[in-house]
Amino acid sequence: MNFKPVKSSNILEIGHDADRNELYVKYKDGSIYIHSEVSASSHKNLMSSPSHTKHLKLHVIPKSKGKKKIKS
Repeated sequence: MNFKPVKSSNILEIGHDADRNELYVKYKDGSIYIHSEVSASSHKNLMSSPSHTKHLKLHVIPKSKGKKKIKS
């Protein structure tokens, strides 16, 4: 899995593990969250969105089956 930098006021990088269907989000404050059961197509839509934070809050988090903070 590779992280890709994004242009966002809150998010630094986003990565996706297609084998596990997990989305990794690195925030500028140093925290990292893993969102489970996020498909490759959901990741693609997030990456092409003009607002990553808004798309994440509206379309990914509500459909994700779990969220885990791994670093603060």
